[in-house]
Amino acid sequence: MPRSSIAPRIPSSSLRCAAPDGFEVVDNPERLFDPSATMIMRAIEPPPPPQGLDIWTSKLLKKPIQNVIWTSGRGVHATFHRAAKRGHDFILARHLASGELYARGVETAAALRGLGLRPRLVSVDSRGLIKRLPTTELRKQRVALQLDAAHAKAERRDGHPITLFLRSTQARIYTVRVGIPDAE
Repeated sequence: MPRSSIAPRIPSSSLRCAAPDGFEVVDNPERLFDPSATMIMRAIEPPPPPQGLDIWTSKLLKKPIQNVIWTSGRGVHATFHRAAKRGHDFILARHLASGELYARGVETAAALRGLGLRPRLVSVDSRGLIKRLPTTELRKQRVALQLDAAHAKAERRDGHPITLFLRSTQARIYTVRVGIPDAE
């Protein structure tokens, strides 16, 4: 009588234990006890590492950040979309409503208003926003900054004007880039 026919049935949770780390058995479990049989295994994909936007959103939720600067409507929608996937969209909206929101551009302000949030300050461009930002209120404060990835190359070369301004106020900056970088 072959050994595999007298072997007890193995529950599927034990199959992972029988396979080396990072693999799972996808073959018939009874073949595990047959020394002449070849096991068929497949690699288990690890969960994807948290993306920058997920990490940034977690920081917004974990520690009180009273000042958030948004530079694109795409960033607003992407942030809330990721938060909604985790069931944190209402918590994020409540948290942001209690702080100060600043928006660069009418589209960004419209995206915030569409979510029931009211930006304190709206400016058409970065320079206008910098001129009107309350320097003394931002000094040595935690500031979350969402940048559009389309400006990522220019930012690496020259430094984004808002980032440079916040550094000059000695604010603690938490930055995230959202979108697809422009190809040059």
